[in-house]
Amino acid sequence: MGEEKGDDPPSTPAGGTGQGDEASVKKIKLLKEAVVQATMSCGGEGNSVATLALVEMVRENPSLLPDTILCVKSRVKAKDEQVSIISMSLVDVLIDAFGLPCSRIAMGTLLPRISRLAAPGTLTPATVRHRAQELVRKWGASLGTSEGGEGFAAAERDLRLLEEEESARIRVQQGRTYVVDDGFA
Repeated sequence: MGEEKGDDPPSTPAGGTGQGDEASVKKIKLLKEAVVQATMSCGGEGNSVATLALVEMVRENPSLLPDTILCVKSRVKAKDEQVSIISMSLVDVLIDAFGLPCSRIAMGTLLPRISRLAAPGTLTPATVRHRAQELVRKWGASLGTSEGGEGFAAAERDLRLLEEEESARIRVQQGRTYVVDDGFA
């Protein structure tokens, strides 16, 4: 699971010109460090103390939320499966903690990546794929019906269709063909 272009966490605040003042650059550096600490595997789980500290850091300075999501995004597709799973769980914690503003940022920034990780039939490790699938389903059910949450509902629907296609493909490969109503007459 390699990094994609544009995956680097911010070195200046989101929307910045690269000419951020020293305090902003320092905040971003501290934020990156906090995200790394929160997503380090501690016995297969994230560092809960670091996660709470990160949530508190963002709560004290809400303008850090977009940069936080970007920093977590760079950890979601880590080569280490545990880091990837923990990072996706951290997104869920952030959405729970910060609600609609965070879910809107996550929908535009992270949902496409997590949806790709959730897709069946890919080379994504099974543990990472299953966690991504759990989150896409959870967010589709909980956020997909809220105002501005159409992207979550669409991601859940797309995942369901991909799973149905994969299941049909496997049945055909196993020599068992079934009639699948695809909605076309």
